[in-house]
Amino acid sequence: MAAVEPPRRPQLHRGSAAAASASAAGEGTVARDDTTVGGDGGVAAFAVGAAGLTAAAAASIDGVPDVGSLNAGRKRFVIKIVEDYKMLTTAGSVTDEWLEKTLPKMYRAMDVWAGLQRRSEVPDKYSKGPQKAAKSFEKAAKSKDYAATLAAFQAYLDELPDAGPGGSGKINFDNPTMPLIGAAGPAIIGAS
Repeated sequence: MAAVEPPRRPQLHRGSAAAASASAAGEGTVARDDTTVGGDGGVAAFAVGAAGLTAAAAASIDGVPDVGSLNAGRKRFVIKIVEDYKMLTTAGSVTDEWLEKTLPKMYRAMDVWAGLQRRSEVPDKYSKGPQKAAKSFEKAAKSKDYAATLAAFQAYLDELPDAGPGGSGKINFDNPTMPLIGAAGPAIIGAS
């Protein structure tokens, strides 16, 4: 008696009508490439790849940022925040060039970093507070009031949580890629 091989599950190309009809007719498998969806977790891999998520973000696909998400965020966003803040304080005033070229990117980095502070799948007080402070910073900077801009930035730093699921949200100005060790940390550079 010959062994009967179980039928193979068809592998379908996304959007392929021929593949769908072959599958419905039970005609074996369809050739597979990197756009294949189905079978061995291809749907999840496709979804993560299509969203452009980093490996760290994929690790917290449930929506709650973890240590990997915050580490990736520090490398991508906190470094930008610190560099742009130092440019502002070095200039000693809110310049038109800084407003035009730097503020939009700095605000976006601040907003994203604030969003990474959430402790659940949806925004909460730990992310909404810093996001509101980032918006206030943007508004103060657009008014070109240097003192108000520095005060708004300090308010943003104060809103960042000391601890969370992914670690401290505070910004370390000495080494932006590392979390700030200690309770509140040093005052911002150039603040009076």
